[in-house]
Amino acid sequence: MTLTKEEVQAAEKAWLESAAEYAIPKHTAFTIMRWVLYGIEGSSFFKAVLEGKLTAMYYFADGQNRKAIGNIARFKYDRFPPGSYGEGYENWTGLIEL
Repeated sequence: MTLTKEEVQAAEKAWLESAAEYAIPKHTAFTIMRWVLYGIEGSSFFKAVLEGKLTAMYYFADGQNRKAIGNIARFKYDRFPPGSYGEGYENWTGLIEL
């Protein structure tokens, strides 16, 4: 199924707004949106999030993400699609085909 430009923009906006509900920093919300929708990888911090490695999350987090680690983890478990994190996440290609 091919999405229109408007549908893609609506999906992007929905993910960013959803992340904002969890008080996730904007730059991390953008990284999450790119990963979930398009399968575009993020930073070492975000890789640690996907792998569920708390120590690495804390080590690689910037100041804003360090304060929001709990919210980010909760958002991942509440909203990320199955297969986009944890074992096998490397095979994730996103919800929207580029």
